[in-house]
Amino acid sequence: MWRPERLLFVVAVLALLFVAAPAAQAQMSCDQCDPATSYCDEECYYCRGFNVDGSCITTLYSTCAGRFGTAPCLTCTPTWTETSREYRGSYGNDDFHWTYWECTHHVVEWVTETDTSQCNTDSTYWTRSFCDDTIDHSESGSGPQECCDGGWYCDGFHSC
Repeated sequence: MWRPERLLFVVAVLALLFVAAPAAQAQMSCDQCDPATSYCDEECYYCRGFNVDGSCITTLYSTCAGRFGTAPCLTCTPTWTETSREYRGSYGNDDFHWTYWECTHHVVEWVTETDTSQCNTDSTYWTRSFCDDTIDHSESGSGPQECCDGGWYCDGFHSC
């Protein structure tokens, strides 16, 4: 049977353990910080020296801004606005789906976007570009569908 003073002692010890528990540490290695997507205040860790088994001898904590606060990183959420779109090609894709044929006509464009908020500490990250492959027309039928006729031009370029 628990005596009140023993129960009080157990509760006090548990409370001390809870208060003295170490705070959660960064889960991401600082090598994983990406200047284009990581926020400056994101916590990370790095190792100073490695044991034979690959574990850290000493774990140090920092942020994605780096030890000196000068690494490229985000200070806010970027607001991406399309600033250019350049045609690169078009192609057709015919597929058979068990009971019918389908044709999809693709347009390939090189797209550039600009962060109007200028959230990155490094201005080279205020623009980004990517290849955009979109389907602008599709049709289906009982036989093979020709994607590149009837006004749907194809030059055969599939990428930027």
